[in-house]
Amino acid sequence: MITPYVHLLVERKIVGTAEVLIVKKGRFGFDFYNDERQLVSTQVLREGDMILTVGGGHGFRMLEDTVLLEIKEGPYGAGADKERF
Repeated sequence: MITPYVHLLVERKIVGTAEVLIVKKGRFGFDFYNDERQLVSTQVLREGDMILTVGGGHGFRMLEDTVLLEIKEGPYGAGADKERF
């Protein structure tokens, strides 16, 4: 058992953007890049899989119809939180 609790109001300074992806349906290729934007690895993610990204870059290649739930902290604006390469 985990004893019930609440999260206290703590001011935090966040640098960077962590992102969680949960695959609700389908299958896609997830490409991992290092900080030099070089491809490091590719993994196929399927329904029920979850991934947390905290550094480097990443890209997706949909292998079939896919539904993703994306969770990341904000605030962020249109294009202000990412650079495409």
